Amino acid sequence: MTLKQIGRASLKQFFQANPEAAVAFSGGADSAYLLYAAARYARRVRAYCARSPFQPAFEWEDARRLAGELGVGLRAVEL
Repeated sequence: MTLKQIGRASLKQFFQANPEAAVAFSGGADSAYLLYAAARYARRVRAYCARSPFQPAFEWEDARRLAGELGVGLRAVEL
């Protein structure tokens, strides 16, 4: 089994044991992969993204787009 397969199996097991998930989603690669795994393996998922006046608009739009593509609701947490 490859490291990638081990990671995938572990996330699958985690979300099957915890079928309702809230994911802190920045829009970066790590949180995007976690959100993808949650959307694939959990029963109910909601993503939360921190927003601030210093955040570029394109980052928020990218996060909204990806959450939408995964079929996951995204809520902004205003800072």
